[in-house]
Amino acid sequence: QDATVKLSNLTPGGKWRMEGIANASIDENTGLVTFSEPGQAQIYYTVVGTNGCETTVEAILDIDAMPQPEIPQNVTICEGSSTEVSVSGAESYFWSPNESISTPYGAHVTLSPETNKTYEVTFINGVCSDKRDVAVTVVENPTVDVTIEEMTNQVTLAGNGGLAPYNFAVDNTNYSFENIYKRLSEGVHTAYVKDENGCLGEANFDLVYLDIEIPIFFSPNADGINDMWVVQNLQM
Repeated sequence: QDATVKLSNLTPGGKWRMEGIANASIDENTGLVTFSEPGQAQIYYTVVGTNGCETTVEAILDIDAMPQPEIPQNVTICEGSSTEVSVSGAESYFWSPNESISTPYGAHVTLSPETNKTYEVTFINGVCSDKRDVAVTVVENPTVDVTIEEMTNQVTLAGNGGLAPYNFAVDNTNYSFENIYKRLSEGVHTAYVKDENGCLGEANFDLVYLDIEIPIFFSPNADGINDMWVVQNLQM
């Protein structure tokens, strides 16, 4: 698509001439330049005085390309986290506001807003510029509830908040849909939940095993010794 720019000179009556850009032209009388691509041109303006002498002045015309902005769509981060965002289509870039951002300059930045925020990006090519908005949505992290069956120490995990469905893990990052854990060792463990957005929640829990004493025999002969088979320490 062609674009135009009009040149002027304080001395009227001269003629315009241009060299240097193939796909460009200049009206010799009005100084109207028509071009379809960026580049650099040499401009000449010649005036013939009343004495018949010619005077020519020269200037360089730089034609910058308009930016072609490209931005990411649907930027989403979890609470308390950050994300790297890249844009392209210009020589330089300026981000605003300068809040929760690694740098306001450049094509690659790290964004870490605490709440939903929209950043305005200015795309700059020389004297030409264009603007686009990059919206960042901050989603809540899920939480994990831990239920322990006292008699069996079976652990059941349940996710809340965030975006279902959930994946679970205990003491590692091998996530799965399985939320029931048996035969975990005694001591402190960490339960993890990951939601559909990839956001994480965690909670610590302590497994305490009962020191149960199981008699290996009993003698129900009414002599008052080992007449009953009683498992010790079952009471909580």
